[in-house]
Formats: sequence, structure tokens, C-alpha cells
Amino acid sequence: MNRFGIIDYNLQPDEKNIIYYKGAFSANVLSRISMNIRKNILCSKVVAKKMFSIFIELGQNVALYSAEINNYGDQEPDHGIGVILVDDCGDSFELTIGNKVKKEWANQLKEKIEKINTLNEQELRKFKIMQREQP
Repeated sequence: MNRFGIIDYNLQPDEKNIIYYKGAFSANVLSRISMNIRKNILCSKVVAKKMFSIFIELGQNVALYSAEINNYGDQEPDHGIGVILVDDCGDSFELTIGNKVKKEWANQLKEKIEKINTLNEQELRKFKIMQREQP
């Protein structure tokens, strides 16, 4: 199982990418990328559905919490800016999503990532339930 970690925010597209996007994560962008995920992951409806669900959750986090904000235009609300890559690795797909964070959040996020990376699948499920129960 891959682990969560800090990514290089300046990732560049390469030949493995079936989806690459860097910019504002508005509702319209999230919708279009999710359609591309479903269209490009043809090997299995189950895999496409899981990738879609994970992408939506992480994409909304970028839209709401990115330290880098798109504040152009009067009609659109502000949206967080981030990056997404979906790579075809042959026997698997890799989904990478990232955004800039405020320096004061960095240590707290790193500690959470390190904790999550120590958990097995069953412990992750329990942790997820605990997180959902918090206000």
C-alpha cells in the first residue's frame, strides 16, 4: 500500500499521466476532472468509482483549504489552487493531489501524515470513523 506524504508541488506532466491539472479547483473543474477519471479508467467500474470518490474528497479539500487562492473575477467565489495527477502505472493507477499549505500548518500536517502512515487497514477504518464523529 502506498503511503501519504509531502509532494513536490511543482510536479510536471509526463508520459504516465492520463490526467494532469494545475489551477483553481472550482466546482466546474472538479466536475470535469471527475468525468475524465470515469472516462479514462476503463479497466473496472469499481476502480473508477473508488478513484472518483477519493478524488472528490481530496479535490474539495484543495478547493476549501489551499493556502494559494484564485481570486480573479467578480462572479466566482474564491477557490483553492492545487495540482492533480492520475498516472497509469500498468497494473495500478496512482492518484496524486496537492496544494500549498500555510507554514504554521506544516508541522501539524506532517504529524498527522506520519500517524496515518503507521496504521494498518483496520486501524485506518477506525481512525476514519473517529474523525467523522468529531465536530
